Amino acid sequence: MQKLWAQLAALLLATQALAEPLRIGYIDYHPIVHKTDKGPVGYLVEYMKPIFAKAGYTPEWRDLPTHRALIQLQQGQLDVFLTLLHTPERAQQINYSEVPIFQAQSAVCSKPGAFQVPPRSPLRIAHFLSTVIPPALQAHELVPVTPEEVTQRMLTMLDKGRIDAIYYVYPEVLALSLAATNTRLELECRVFQEFSMHVYLGISKKLPADRQRRLNEALRKEKALHDFRTYIDSLLRSANVKNFRKVDAVARDFEIVKK
Repeated sequence: MQKLWAQLAALLLATQALAEPLRIGYIDYHPIVHKTDKGPVGYLVEYMKPIFAKAGYTPEWRDLPTHRALIQLQQGQLDVFLTLLHTPERAQQINYSEVPIFQAQSAVCSKPGAFQVPPRSPLRIAHFLSTVIPPALQAHELVPVTPEEVTQRMLTMLDKGRIDAIYYVYPEVLALSLAATNTRLELECRVFQEFSMHVYLGISKKLPADRQRRLNEALRKEKALHDFRTYIDSLLRSANVKNFRKVDAVARDFEIVKK
């Protein structure tokens, strides 16, 4: 009888663990993460949901700018933030997932042949408002775009000639957005081989160690089986995107040549 009660108690604890809420912050970056009335949607949300479930968590989503999320992580008001770059300063204040969620590639995407490489004059380059811009691009005319429908709006700006190019951290996601528009716009993305960024989960140091361990284990196991790049590449194949290509580049390709 004692053995039975012990088993029932263990089962109860496991059930409670599976129902544990996890307060997760995110920033709207359509279509990677996108706020809706029913909670966030997007490619990264769909990829991460099974990971949170396997770790035994029910997400409680919160739309927050990064600076506020960092404060709430430090204070224990937030458990996890969905996408963070690693910096030594932040690492003193919060924990990071033991493995990155994905590796972002920096790319300048434009209509094929839209400008000379290297350029003779500054280019008008649109980018998501809070994106880290490589030094090689900072001499150009940068056009920050606010989060709402950000990717679609930048593609429209490019299509209508309001900008020369888009700076984007995941060109395949830009291609998926292009496929969804049914436009004839063609994209050529020059990918900086020397400027890539690992993107992590930011984790509150106040989150108990066993809860952090479960989260890290679930993320590590999922990545070993099916990482985010594999997921996006499968979507790209399914969408049969033909008006998109990547070209290897280096940052100095965008250094302006003085006349």
